[in-house]
Amino acid sequence: MPHIILEHSANLEISSYNSIFSDIHSILEQYVSANPKNCRSRARVASHYYVGNGEQENKFLHLDINLLSGRTDDAKKECGRILLDKLKTVFTDTKLQITVKLSDTPKEFYFK
Repeated sequence: MPHIILEHSANLEISSYNSIFSDIHSILEQYVSANPKNCRSRARVASHYYVGNGEQENKFLHLDINLLSGRTDDAKKECGRILLDKLKTVFTDTKLQITVKLSDTPKEFYFK
């Protein structure tokens, strides 16, 4: 934990997932005290999607982060804003919709 899922439409080309994941891990360490050694990141490419009005050049990128409970809402809000800002600096395509979601899993319901 945290689990990080970067999902995007297949028409969004990403040259280096490792670079993006490294940045995400650093931000999580700084803003919600996540240990980077415990971060588990992966990408999912959606080959079937429909964005907005369905124009082929429309794209999406969604970052979904699941944290163990215990962080304050303010810390998660700030972290979410920083992550969104970071993604917007990396991806500047005007046809790209970027979203970020941080959610909690209660510690008593996470098993490893």
